[in-house]
Amino acid sequence: EVAKKVVFEAAQDALPGFEIGHAKNSRTTHLNCYDPTKEGKKSPVVYVDCPGFEDTNGHEADVATSVMLSKVAAQCRTLRFVILISYVSLLEDRGGAMRSVLKLIRSFSRNFVEEKESFMFLFTHTNEIQGIPDSVEGAVVSVRDEIVRIIDGTTDQETLGVLKIIEKSLRKRYPFANVFLPLRTDARKLLEMIHKYLTPVQGSHLANNCGLTQSSRLTLSGELQHLLQLLRFELHSEKPEMERVLKLLKSFHCIERYIVIEDVVNIAEEVRNQISIF
Repeated sequence: EVAKKVVFEAAQDALPGFEIGHAKNSRTTHLNCYDPTKEGKKSPVVYVDCPGFEDTNGHEADVATSVMLSKVAAQCRTLRFVILISYVSLLEDRGGAMRSVLKLIRSFSRNFVEEKESFMFLFTHTNEIQGIPDSVEGAVVSVRDEIVRIIDGTTDQETLGVLKIIEKSLRKRYPFANVFLPLRTDARKLLEMIHKYLTPVQGSHLANNCGLTQSSRLTLSGELQHLLQLLRFELHSEKPEMERVLKLLKSFHCIERYIVIEDVVNIAEEVRNQISIF
């Protein structure tokens, strides 16, 4: 049962360009960066905020976010990941959305088990569900109970491994999983924990791998098949519209360049075959 919703806004020191959405409307549409050195502060760390996967902006935003994260990773010496997960996502689709996102997050790392201490999972919006204790400690227990329930219904071994790591961190109060409550969480202490406990990891793997959620991958694959059919139609027509052909080829080239997954590689090969027999 949903509890009365309380909206939190930054009363002061709000970061420019970082808009916060409310209700069912996400306002984060692209990556935003905060560089403390631009304010005269000494810091080797740049903070990057990105749209949430499986968020309200659609699969197009998911695909674009994956590409942008790969580009950011290519420019960074090392990375640390802080993943915010709405408690509501644990309840939806029997935890299906949660599994999908965790499987994607696992792909950020070459070996998640070895590099698990580079990730922190923060669960939010527990205060929106009636029956969840108002304290961080009580909310942690509720989150862990839901994680255990999702574990029981999970068969994918990669996702299961991530879930077990989160459950263990919550149970033993390790700093790699926690609940974030605006009125209960000490933000400065949280930031100190991120710097102290999260181990920086090389970004080369994420830079060379554009991971997608399963639903976004299916959407992209369907759209690519549609574009391929349009290209075939033009190439096999009596009077192909070359301007349209070039536009389609430009789209394929852009996707092939930035999204290196099997579906894209296969489509790109088929496009080359179609052009060779044109």
